[in-house]
Amino acid sequence: MPSDIEDEFENDWLAICKEADYFEDNKDYEKAINVYEKMLEMFPSRRYSAWFCIGLAKRRSNDYEGAIEAYTQSIKHFPDYRAYANRASVYILIDEEEKAFNDLEEALKLKPDDFVALLHRGSIHCEKGNFREGLIDLDKAINNSLNIKTSDPKVDKATAYRRRGAAKYELEDKKGAFADWTKAAEMGDKKASQALKIYSNN
Repeated sequence: MPSDIEDEFENDWLAICKEADYFEDNKDYEKAINVYEKMLEMFPSRRYSAWFCIGLAKRRSNDYEGAIEAYTQSIKHFPDYRAYANRASVYILIDEEEKAFNDLEEALKLKPDDFVALLHRGSIHCEKGNFREGLIDLDKAINNSLNIKTSDPKVDKATAYRRRGAAKYELEDKKGAFADWTKAAEMGDKKASQALKIYSNN
């Protein structure tokens, strides 16, 4: 493809992305999805990106089944770790833990240091009572959290500290648990603050 055509293609893509971003910023997810669906037709080579964006918009509008289908389509076009991790996060919301865990395994095969996948897999391990495995994942997540790119990095990092604190407490490392809960509470995590109040008397 000649460079001038490539430039025009890229400019068209960016212009439509900007239009979709405007609707998302204003929480008009239906219109944003309409724009992304138009992108599916206009940019066949980037369908995986358009489907991924549809998944994000449907997740934000609480259409969980629609989000899962969109991420599935994105994966079919290009098996990216972010699509697996994001689909897993939706499965968690609808209590489909096994499907979530399988997606997280796939995401971590593609990107072993992904913060989101490590956070969620560690949390699932802990919920199953596998606290040592959960602690390993949560340690890795926190160690890789310096440059995380999520919608709210501070909240997500605080969640990792809080959940690691819970794993440490279950493993009878109370000093480590209180240190993590204190860190999470300092970041504004209310559940960590509650944990400090509840367990400080035990």
